[in-house]
Amino acid sequence: MSRLFCEWQPTTLDEIVGQPCIARLKRFVANPRNDALLLYGKSGTGKTTAAEAIATALGTEGFPSTVYRLNGTEFCLELAERYFDPASSPFRFKSGQYWHVLLVEELEFLSQQTINYLKNHIEVTIKNTDRKVIVIATSNDISLFRKEGKRAFLDRWKQYEFTADIAFASACMNRLAQVCTCEGIPPPDYTTAFDDEGTFSMRRALDIIEDARLEVAS
Repeated sequence: MSRLFCEWQPTTLDEIVGQPCIARLKRFVANPRNDALLLYGKSGTGKTTAAEAIATALGTEGFPSTVYRLNGTEFCLELAERYFDPASSPFRFKSGQYWHVLLVEELEFLSQQTINYLKNHIEVTIKNTDRKVIVIATSNDISLFRKEGKRAFLDRWKQYEFTADIAFASACMNRLAQVCTCEGIPPPDYTTAFDDEGTFSMRRALDIIEDARLEVAS
């Protein structure tokens, strides 16, 4: 991860540009409730950044922390049972003014066993507790759940689409111009920030600026 990505990554929902769903997410943060949120779309469109911003707004990174992070590749059945069994879940502890926030990245990599378990437990566990619990997942591709008869699992989540269209690219360009001005470098060619399908990645664009910065400095 480049220095520029770390320094310029938004820390609040207000700082995320070009995504219509941010307005809905801001309304959720203003009036949070126990729920499971799925942020989906192409890589580099702000899904993880938005998830982290929500966690920062509602949870705490203090001790004890109420923010828990997992990747779909490691979120096995055993971990699912740990988080959603009332007897062992960290959600069973009171969190005061804060929310328990579980972040799961790359939901598409869950095993079938974990999907089956969560389909039957995630909604019941969240809705039937007197604790404040929000689960936020991200996915680069939810078509897998639609094609393989897993729609019932998908329906357990309130869904927010992150787009990588021209409107998103245009909004990002304005932010990138600000980055270049602050870094003192001329705007580079962002051609490679678009993939073969024409979708734009803010992460790739910042990497391009980082390469240009290093070239100017050398």
